[in-house]
Amino acid sequence: MKFSPFPSLLVLALAVGAGAAQAQVYLEASLGTGKVNGQCRDLPKCDATDVDSRLSLGYLFGGGLGVEASWLDYARVKAGDEVNGARAKLSGWGIGGVYRYPLTDRLSLNARGGVAWNQIKASTWDNKITTQSARERSAQPYLGLGAAFALNDTYSVGLGADFTRAKLAKEKANIRAFSVMLRSVF
Repeated sequence: MKFSPFPSLLVLALAVGAGAAQAQVYLEASLGTGKVNGQCRDLPKCDATDVDSRLSLGYLFGGGLGVEASWLDYARVKAGDEVNGARAKLSGWGIGGVYRYPLTDRLSLNARGGVAWNQIKASTWDNKITTQSARERSAQPYLGLGAAFALNDTYSVGLGADFTRAKLAKEKANIRAFSVMLRSVF
């Protein structure tokens, strides 16, 4: 596995910055349903919808603007049966900007956008024998939109939608997720 130190360095920088302005650092987790388009290639029993999750560490500068680093665990794709089929697992790291627009003291609209380093691990099999196995990383744009309701000064809950894509060989798969979110401000 090829390791990129950039996401780790960003998380470290955000953690160090937390000592300077603790009220502006947050941890956000989301869980929902995700769907991947473009991966079943006419195989029967295509299941491209699965659990999708995201864990983010962010820092708000002020005026609703900030940055965040995220671990992304996308839906898995399964097609075919035990004899002939295909499987793909998608995951990645993301880094980008965030903006929170307050509608009221407790309700806000949220937008995020940036770059995700997405990975696809895929395999196919014929007559129960693995015929192909591949793994590829690619830098792809991502976009997220949502709304959050502050329960108190520390915790918020919300709903969101996230969109990105991944690439294997020369083919791209569109990924979308709809999730519930819990945020904790430090």
